[in-house]
Amino acid sequence: MTTLLSLSADDLFIVTGIALMFISYAFLLPTELKRAIKSSGRK
Repeated sequence: MTTLLSLSADDLFIVTGIALMFISYAFLLPTELKRAIKSSGRK
């Protein structure tokens, strides 16, 4: 049981880390796209 709990805890930590990366990308990509659209619009 302890091994299963430790494995699930490690998996949860990895999953949360990946989820945070995806969330950061989801927030960063739109801002970068808006900047690119604005710069291309100015040109």
